[in-house]
Amino acid sequence: MHILLVITNLSPGNGPFQRIIKFDKSIKVSVISLVDNQKELEEVSQQFGSDTSHVDLYGLDAKFKLVALFRLIAFTKKIKPDIVQSVTTLSDFLCIFLKYFLKIPIVSFEATFISRWRPLKKYLILLVRSLFDEVICVSYDVQKKNANLNSFFRRKTKRSTIYNGVNFELIDSIKKKSKYVSNKYTIGYTGDLKPTKNLSVLFYAFRDCYRLNSNLKLLIIGTGPDYNSLKKLAVELHIDNSVEFTGQISRVEVFERLKSIDLFVMPSLMEGLCESVVQAMASRVPVIVSDISQNQELVSHNKTGLLFTSNDSRSLKNEILKIINNEINANQLVNNARIYTEKFLNINNITYQYTKLYEKYLK
Repeated sequence: MHILLVITNLSPGNGPFQRIIKFDKSIKVSVISLVDNQKELEEVSQQFGSDTSHVDLYGLDAKFKLVALFRLIAFTKKIKPDIVQSVTTLSDFLCIFLKYFLKIPIVSFEATFISRWRPLKKYLILLVRSLFDEVICVSYDVQKKNANLNSFFRRKTKRSTIYNGVNFELIDSIKKKSKYVSNKYTIGYTGDLKPTKNLSVLFYAFRDCYRLNSNLKLLIIGTGPDYNSLKKLAVELHIDNSVEFTGQISRVEVFERLKSIDLFVMPSLMEGLCESVVQAMASRVPVIVSDISQNQELVSHNKTGLLFTSNDSRSLKNEILKIINNEINANQLVNNARIYTEKFLNINNITYQYTKLYEKYLK
């Protein structure tokens, strides 16, 4: 079997790339990045902490969509994959040509809700994905809500759910580094800094907790469009001396920093299935997440973590204080969370599910 993964560009947080490099080495794997050049693609691939020597990487360095299309077709004809996995909306639009010109099965990937997009983009991607062989959703909630849009076209899109998974071998191989250990109780967040993550709620909750306990630190790992506004908010709330922004760091360093924090918080308003939460749970860090349905697919309140009322900083503050003040057995939470993630979200089991799915479409 030869699998081709088509992405727009590679970042250290790319879940599908993390998954595909963990496929059994008897399976041939190629990755095409539409925008990255070869050097950029190879450099970022080294930041995942896993062996990528068995993966063929092709950076197309295409800054324009038409150029990307022609180069994608040419490279695909050259390497002759058995099946193509598309990841982004851009790669979806281009990969439809591979399906009908080169007669290759195409599987797409849905990590978010199509309904929130602008009408033109929404209906175009619904049309394109209705022509694909199958669409893999990252959660049952995404599958259910996106499937509700199928009635727009007569051709029904075939959807199924496979979680992204987490690399336990990598997590367990990483040791806590002394340079990251703080004397203060550290509350952490990892992920994109964007509006749907609703990080201002975390900042207000942290401010209120900090007024009660000055031995607190807030660690923000990641970057995004809200980076500068959040730094400004920290100043306005007079907590800037207790907030650390790391910016974009490698996946290995993310896991190192995770092991240095005492509590992980995800205040998001919307998720597909939050990989950052899975990583924290697998790293034995207690988690508090907003009570949106996608987070409840991962976290069971008072069992594998804590839930707070979405977009309510007071509710989040109360849940944080339960952990800090030892009102909740945090050790029991992390033990339950680790057992749950090992059972359902081990990346080796996830890659097996993908392999069985791909095999259905091989000639």
